[in-house]
Amino acid sequence: MKVFLRSVVLSSFLLVLFYSCDKYPNGPSFSLRTKKARLCNEWILSSYLINGNEFIANQPTVKLAIDKDGTYSISSSETVLGQIQTEYEHGTWTLDAEGTVLALLIDGEEFPSEYTINQLKNDAITLQYYNVQSNQTYLMGYIADK
Repeated sequence: MKVFLRSVVLSSFLLVLFYSCDKYPNGPSFSLRTKKARLCNEWILSSYLINGNEFIANQPTVKLAIDKDGTYSISSSETVLGQIQTEYEHGTWTLDAEGTVLALLIDGEEFPSEYTINQLKNDAITLQYYNVQSNQTYLMGYIADK
């Protein structure tokens, strides 16, 4: 009876564990690292799609740093007429209870921008943003800055 009970408890635990790990459509089905540990990293924009059309060639170099203390920063740099132009953004980030929506709140702003996490791996993240006003879906793929 004890063996049967242990088997049922272990099976139930594994079922709950595997079910809870598969949150992202394109992410890993299982990871030993927490969502926050995978998210906190320095990322470089590698793919930028608007309504399914790739626009990465038209984008500046974008770096996203998500820190464990709940802050983030984004810098974008491009060369214009031989001059390096850089824009910088800083703020705080939060995850929803499910860990599938990343909210970025720029310092001094009242309302955050919310991104759906489609993929969250140790070395890659994909964020989706829908702009209601323009009726466009933005899909941004980042790779870890090593």
